[in-house]
Amino acid sequence: MRMRFSRRSIIDPLELQELISTGVEVRLIDASWGSQPVYPYKHIHNAVTFDIDAVADVNNPLPHMLPDENTFADSVGIMGINNQDTIVVYDQHGIHLAASRVWWMFRFFGHKEVYVLNGGLPYWEHLGLPVNDLPVVFDKSEYKALLRSDLVADGKEVLQALDNEKIDVIDVRSADRFLGMAPEPRVGMRSGHMPNSKNQFFVDLMDQSTLGLKSEEELEQILSPYKNTSRLIASCGSGVTACVFALGMYDIYEKDVAVYDGSWSEWGQESSDFPVAL
Repeated sequence: MRMRFSRRSIIDPLELQELISTGVEVRLIDASWGSQPVYPYKHIHNAVTFDIDAVADVNNPLPHMLPDENTFADSVGIMGINNQDTIVVYDQHGIHLAASRVWWMFRFFGHKEVYVLNGGLPYWEHLGLPVNDLPVVFDKSEYKALLRSDLVADGKEVLQALDNEKIDVIDVRSADRFLGMAPEPRVGMRSGHMPNSKNQFFVDLMDQSTLGLKSEEELEQILSPYKNTSRLIASCGSGVTACVFALGMYDIYEKDVAVYDGSWSEWGQESSDFPVAL
């Protein structure tokens, strides 16, 4: 049975704590990425870890590209997660490194009940809610991945979409990077953006006091220009923070957003033939 929360794609820490305290079965995932993990000495309830660099196509030279269905299913099965579980994903930075990416990955592979803990571990602790360092062990489960190809885009599709008035390509990097005024953090990358793409910095969707998504009213003011677009494709540096835009659009409008998995790590390569504008 589908659980009902106050928002579509996120769950408030107090809502989650109520579920935990009343014994409702919820599976938590710590998806922290990009810094030294704190999971070994503090995590929420029964959380397991999910590494986007490990649950990935490790043979692809691009960073943390989507794995195939079998790899994802096997990896999630080892975590003891099944298709019927209600999943709540969080990270130690808030929602962007990389809880939103893991939320999108589960949706891409067909999971129905998956949410992001709004504000992640920092806001959870700010509210004085409990953490622990207890080992978490679940029996292996059988997970079946059901791929949703509409939620991902490759470079070829993006190139065609840039000349299609019914499709918006949204670049969520900072304005300085979008305009080529700031260097890219990865070596061997050109500066600038995809011609005809639009810039919507992912940080603008976040409440800096909680590190979660802004209120529904605030998000609607920001995201309303995109609500009637036939197809949205989000891009970023490497397919991680683009998922914050996807999270926001689904939260406010229940609208699906495809993520360009290669993002600027593919498009912006100096050896790439993809066009770049400044």
